[in-house]
Amino acid sequence: MQHEMKSLTNHFKMDSAQQYIRRRITKGRRGRIIFSQDFAQCGTQNAVRLAFFRLVQEGLIIRVAQGIYWYPKIEKELGLGVLLPDTDTIAYAVAARDNAHIVPEANAALNMLGFSTQVPANTVYLTSGVGRRINLHIGKGNSILFKHTSDGSLFAYKSKVMLLLVLSLREIGANLREDEKELIRKHLSHISKKDYDHDIQYVPGWIRDLFIAL
Repeated sequence: MQHEMKSLTNHFKMDSAQQYIRRRITKGRRGRIIFSQDFAQCGTQNAVRLAFFRLVQEGLIIRVAQGIYWYPKIEKELGLGVLLPDTDTIAYAVAARDNAHIVPEANAALNMLGFSTQVPANTVYLTSGVGRRINLHIGKGNSILFKHTSDGSLFAYKSKVMLLLVLSLREIGANLREDEKELIRKHLSHISKKDYDHDIQYVPGWIRDLFIAL
């Protein structure tokens, strides 16, 4: 009898944790990353783990990676249904949680700015935080790799375009083709004077000289 009462109590606690977590999730906007660790106060570790498992089974949330979930957007106009998060959304949410800064690695920057058509197989970010790999359970099952960098200047840029240009040029080097120079001019024209004046102090000298020569 005592064993049955204990079992019923545990079941009630798990149900209560699930209901409370569901309420907290559904009160917020759709299209956001959720971390199970943020709900640690909702019950025992086992109750919280089981609650998230049930909410995934129920279809309320999607498991993105270990301890990371997605409260999905639902696209109805075009009939696309549940929309999955892109790697940027996941990576920047993880960085915000860890109070870290991240920037794309050079290969991604090259692709973003049109210097390369090659899409990196795995998504890599340079981070001010701890380096690690997050294995994804959505999409093609790729991973997000965070590489620690001590180059704090990378996180000082106000213009994302300027940052991507610097990352790209560090990879390409100073010997540029004419079409690459034209692409640089085009991207520089999209940077506001205020951001340019701020960011140019962080640009490596040889890249600064290149910009002036253009």
